[in-house]
Amino acid sequence: MNVRVGGWEHTATLAQVRGGSTGRLRVIYRSYGGDNLKRRPEYYSKTTSLLSFLRALDRVEADVVFMNNGPIAEDRLALMRGRGEIVSIGPTNMQGSWLTMLKLAATWGDDLVWLAEDDYLYTEESLATLVEAAAALPDVDYFALYGVTENSWYLPPGLEQPRPRGWTDREEFVGGQRWQRIDSTASTFGVRANALAQDVGIFRLAMIPHRSMYRDHDMFHGVQGYETHRWSDLARTLALRGEGSLMRKLRRVYLAPFLVASNLRSHRRPEHRRFLMAADPNVIAHMEIELLPPNHDWAAEAASVVAWAEQRQLVRP
Repeated sequence: MNVRVGGWEHTATLAQVRGGSTGRLRVIYRSYGGDNLKRRPEYYSKTTSLLSFLRALDRVEADVVFMNNGPIAEDRLALMRGRGEIVSIGPTNMQGSWLTMLKLAATWGDDLVWLAEDDYLYTEESLATLVEAAAALPDVDYFALYGVTENSWYLPPGLEQPRPRGWTDREEFVGGQRWQRIDSTASTFGVRANALAQDVGIFRLAMIPHRSMYRDHDMFHGVQGYETHRWSDLARTLALRGEGSLMRKLRRVYLAPFLVASNLRSHRRPEHRRFLMAADPNVIAHMEIELLPPNHDWAAEAASVVAWAEQRQLVRP
């Protein structure tokens, strides 16, 4: 698949895209020039991911910032040109780009923001589904188009985690789409910018003391007002009890103060406890073989994206 080169390019600075409210969907599409060693389906490519996003973008009114960490392949840059502001921030590590994205999104007033990684596959109506739900559910601040739900259960055996203590379920239907409250999701999600501005401290805390990861459960449990870590488990950790080598136990001891801090930070006033609602079944997919949502033919979805792009001469067969 060859991308046609053309269009205009507007390279912006962070200062130029910071602040203000437009009343439209805002998107930060965060790209990394390299890739990792995760097991991917055969139809995976970052170009196909981007094309699927652009197809979904055509169904909504939105302002887009393409936040590029390090050099990005020309085929993807060609697709970004003319579709939004292009901001280069790197090269930096994962935490650096993640925090830069959060800080930018938090400046956008009361707008709805979609924070996107570059390895997801979008169905055509996915972003329209998000916008419709946000309008219909004004008390919901966080939205996931991908996550573990009743009809999109993709966790391998052994990775299931119990709901946090005191958890309450919630179910809504918007335009025929079921939405289910979930406790956590990955790094691609929607949020109202004013809520994120209040919550960014919780996200930052879940990054400490790590260098190349963050504790997503701590993030999304925390903003919803739930503790992630059982106090009895933390006590056993400090007593060097539990399975694993001594080195692994000592590592857990080292992490324990930060887990305690995340637990304490989750204690919020009722008016600051958020809802995270997920589309069920999922309408986008994180393209890792073990984590593909069931009940949808994602290979056929990828093929339809390529056909759409060829028809519009965005790519050459």
